[in-house]
This record gives sequence, C-alpha cells and structure tokens, in this order.
Amino acid sequence: MLAALSGATAATTLSPVVVSVTRDARSADRSTIPISVLTRADIEQAPAGQIQSLLATLPGISHSRAGGLGGQLVMRGMNSNDPRMVLVLDGDRFRGRNTLEYNLLDPSGIERIEVIRGPASALYGADAMNGVVNVITRRARGDASRDGFTLIPRLASLAYASAENLRAGRAELEGVGNGIDLLLGLGIRHAGDFRSPAGPIANSDFRTAEFTARAGYAPDAQQRWELSARLARVEAGRPGGIGGAPGLPWSEVRESPIRENHFRIGYQHHQAVPWADRIELSLYRRSLDTARTGTTRRAGNDRYARNHSFVIGPVVWGGKLLVGTPWTQGRSHWGMDFYHEAREGSELASWRGHGHAPPTSSTPRTRISRAASQLNAGLFFHHDQPLFSAHQLSLGARYDWIRTRTGSTPAPDEDARTRAAFAGRTAASDRALTASGGLILQPLSSLQLVGNLATAFRAPATFEKFGASRVGTRITEPNPALAPERSITAEAGLRLRWPTLQGNLTAFDSRYRQLIALADSGPQVRQRQNIARAGMRGLELDGIWQIQTPLSLRFNASRARGARHDTGQPLPHVPPLNGLLSLRHQSAGYSLEARLKWSLAKRRIDPARETRSAGYGIVSLYGGLELARVHPALKPFRLVLGIENLADKRYAHPATVADLRYPASPSNPLLEPGRSLVLNLVGTP
Repeated sequence: MLAALSGATAATTLSPVVVSVTRDARSADRSTIPISVLTRADIEQAPAGQIQSLLATLPGISHSRAGGLGGQLVMRGMNSNDPRMVLVLDGDRFRGRNTLEYNLLDPSGIERIEVIRGPASALYGADAMNGVVNVITRRARGDASRDGFTLIPRLASLAYASAENLRAGRAELEGVGNGIDLLLGLGIRHAGDFRSPAGPIANSDFRTAEFTARAGYAPDAQQRWELSARLARVEAGRPGGIGGAPGLPWSEVRESPIRENHFRIGYQHHQAVPWADRIELSLYRRSLDTARTGTTRRAGNDRYARNHSFVIGPVVWGGKLLVGTPWTQGRSHWGMDFYHEAREGSELASWRGHGHAPPTSSTPRTRISRAASQLNAGLFFHHDQPLFSAHQLSLGARYDWIRTRTGSTPAPDEDARTRAAFAGRTAASDRALTASGGLILQPLSSLQLVGNLATAFRAPATFEKFGASRVGTRITEPNPALAPERSITAEAGLRLRWPTLQGNLTAFDSRYRQLIALADSGPQVRQRQNIARAGMRGLELDGIWQIQTPLSLRFNASRARGARHDTGQPLPHVPPLNGLLSLRHQSAGYSLEARLKWSLAKRRIDPARETRSAGYGIVSLYGGLELARVHPALKPFRLVLGIENLADKRYAHPATVADLRYPASPSNPLLEPGRSLVLNLVGTP
C-alpha cells in the first residue's frame, strides 16, 4: 500500500511506504500480500481510548464492541476472540489473553501500526490465519550519535472525548547522545460510562495506566542493542458484546484489575557478514497478573449467581532470530521464533440468592481448571525473486512444532464428566508445514496484477483445549480431543498507480478444515468443537483521489460472506458491505476533514446466534491546527478538534455479539457511542 492509502487520515502523499510486518523491511508495493498502515498522524487525529476503533478505519477490519475500552477485531469475517490473527509488539508476539490484549495498548504510546490482511502462517506460524497486527511503539528521536547526552521532558498528548468523559494524557522523558537513545513514557486514560443516543451505557467505564521504557545503544552505525519494558494496569467494565452480553440489569462483568509486566531485549546488526546484511535477535518475558471478574446474572424467578473469577497468568517467554540475505538478483529472509506460554489455571468463588436479598448459598474460592502450557517453535524461509523487468515472484515456507500439556492432577472443582474427558489426554503434539506463493505482474508502470496462494493453521490454545470457566450459570467445558484448524486461501487483486488516483482491489477465498467453534453441548454447557468444513470469501477496496493540491478523497470498502459447508448455515457475526469515505483539505498549518462511516443492513444471519440489523451512515468532522500560527511560543503543539457521530445516530455494529436469550436493549446488542466532542493536544518533537 501507499502511505496515503494506509488510513483515513494519512498525510497527503503518494510515495511508497516501507513496512516491517513482513519480517524484512520493504516497500509495501513490492509485497504480494495486502498491507495497510496507520501512521502517527492517523493515531493523533482523534483521541481514541482504544486502538480497536482506529484499526476499524482500515479495509476488511471491523470492531466488535464490548465496552468503552473492550472489544475484539473482526478481520475478514473472523473475530479475534478466537486467535486467528497474531498481535505483534515491536516485532515480537504480544500473546497471553487474546480477549483483552488490545485493552492494554494506549494509542498515545504508539508510533504506527502495520496490518497484514490475510493468511501469514508461512511467516508467523500458528494463529496467523486471517492477519497480523504489528504495533510499533514510540522511541526517542534525534541524532543519538552526537557527543553529549541530553534529557528533555515533554508533554506528548492531552485528550478529551465528551461521549465518555474521557481524559487521557501522556508525558515523556526523551534523551539522545553518545550512542544512546532513551524514551520513558507514562500514559493514563480515565473514562466514565459512555453515552449512546439511547442514554448512558452502565458499566462501560475504564481506567488504565501504562509506563513504558525503550532504551537503545548503538556502538557504531551497524549495530544497536535495545532494552524495553512495559508496566500496565487496567480496570474496565464489559457492558455488552462477547463476555458481557446482555449487560445490566441482567449481568455485570468487570476486569478489576489486569496487571501486565513485559520486558524485552533486542539486538540488530547490519552488514554483519557477506552473506547476511541484517541479523536481528530478541528475547522477551511477559506476564499477566490475576484478573478478577465479577459477574451477576438474573434469570427467571429473580434468581442470581455472583461469581468472582481469578485468572492466574499466563507467563510467556519468547524470542526470534531473523536473517536477511541479499543475492545478485532477489533477496531472502529466514529465521526461527518460539514462545512458551504457562497458565496456572483459574479459580472461582460464587454466591447464589434471590432478588436483592443476601446470598442463600456460597462456594469458597476453588481451582476450577488445571494448569496448562504450550510451546511453539518454528523455522521459516521467504524469498523474493525479480522476474524480467518489474515482475516479482515470492515464495515462503515454514515448519512449526507445538506441544500442549495440562496437569495430571484434577482441579478440586472438576466433575466426573470433565475428568473422563481428560483420561489419557493430558498432552498433545501438533506439527504443521505451511507455504505461500505470490506473483506481481506489472504490464504497465501504473498497474500491478497480484495473486497469492497460502496455507495456514492454528493449534488449539491451552484455554480452548484444557480450559474450563463459569459465567453465572453457564459452564464452558474443556475438549482435549480438539484438532488444529487448517486453511487455504487464494487472493487476486490489482493496484492502480496514477499520479492523482491510486487504489487497491483484493478478492479472497478462504477454505477452512476443522474450524474451531463454541457450541452448546448440553443445557447451560458449552464446549469448543471442530466444524468439518467452512469457507469465507470477500472483496476489499481502498484508495485515494488527489482532486487538487490541497483536496483529497480517501475511500475503502469491504464485504465478506462465510458459511459452514456441512450445513450451508451462515457463519455468525460476519459484517455486511461496509466502508469509510473521507474528504480532506490539507494546507500549511491546518487541515479539515469530513468522514462518513457506513454499513449496509445485515440480512444474512445465523438465526440461532444473531438478529438482523439496519444499515447506517455516521458523519464525523475533524480539524487540525498547528498552534505556531496562533503564537510562536506554541510551536511544539498541534490541536485536533472534532465532532464524532454528528447526527447522534443510534446504531450497533453488525459484528457486535448479543445474547438472544434476553430481550433487545441498548446493551444487547451494545450500541455505539453517540455525539462526541473530541480534543487532542499533541506535542511534536
């Protein structure tokens, strides 16, 4: 893609953008796979409390909201609640709690986000069936090679949004010199219950705090060592969506709190040896502290069950080795990576009663699931070979080995049915060989024809295979017999590169085998099971038209359609045709933008799990001003002012999950925020 095509608000430029999500820095236009980028300018445009809303401005990506902070991404029709896309932080897997991972990332500490849309198992291994999100955090800017080391404190951002009374800020301490670059950051986000056009959504508030440190040392121009650390704390309510539906007054779910510790060491060497112009090493450790979730559910006869769930861990170790090898013609990159995830299991305390009276029975805090671990090690190779003049062939392959284990000692709360399921099935080994092939044909200097064929897989996660949980009166059982998913995807597209009109169109067709889905296995009992065959196909479009020097029109649209092949039943919560249209005027010192987010009505549904939804068109307005135009003393700052959902339209995203056992309400399915005044004061280096 191009920088101008990467997001709805990127700066007006038609130059190619270099990305690293392909595991080797390159122009996105020379990659056969579809890539989108959110730049720092995109992130600063609106003070989003969550990065999910920012990512939903890209083609083929939707946001399945679960609260003011929480929610999952839907990429090519598949929800990230099931790990079919990989989240990467500064080139390494950001793995641990796929339902909550995005909540832990503060947009103010992010420099850019690169996204692969489509399968990438030949690069990243397990789970990269539908895409990869590579989040690149901020680091110190300036000339680190100069003599003398200086430290400069600065205000990075202050943000406000009226719909949720969001108040957010980030302060930084930056230092460069003597070969050292250092950036310390502290970001805080506080928000109350957000207001929808139907009124406030109770239990949608959140509070987060994030401390980050990123320090580098370059002894010479070819080498760089880096140490980084993240400490984060999140408290948030889930008023609806996955894990929160149907919301109050029937249920109340909160994470209070989640704590994260993340440490990483990395090394890069350019022009290391004649056969490798790039070597990169990294090792990281990440742990999530106990997450405590309180739930109250009310059913017939005004009965309630209140649970406190303590999710212990996981602790994840991981790392990688990447090598880039240039040839007389073409280029290869290859390497290995691994992660080891250990979960101590979950504990639960519960109370039951009627009405608002004190509980009539209780169960003390008890272990409800066994400890489990998973080790994944993979080797990969990728090669790009020029053909004739501007054509290119890309080939990749990867071998993965996964070992998943659980304890042989039953949890105290296990029933006879669960113990029988574990009999002789406390460990499993999975192996996978994945491959990809892509071709770029360039019959004209302004036209590329692109094709890809790729296989992908995902091994069942520890919580899917061996995990057990209870939400209210509903139990999720383990399934040690769960088999890995596999898929094959064909893509075809074209890229148009005229001086004033540039665009990308991609068609894809994915075929899945042994798709893992959550299914009812009895009254109030669920279990993850394999579906024999399923498919997803769709179209993605994005582009920019430079109408005249200061005025540009950006657009994207996508559509996906999925079904089980054994029954013909539609896959649930797949968004209908939707997209984004943005008209932007960019001049020296200021910018103006009108944005339309739209979706057609959703009529093709799985009636057992979702309802039809109406189409919508949401208009938002933004303006940016370099404050140096107001006063020279304000030169380091830029102000962004906007009004989102200008008409205060009531709508819920079609991908948002509802609980059909309860009546429809503003939290079931969860409505999106109403009209909101947004402000963002951004400090520039």
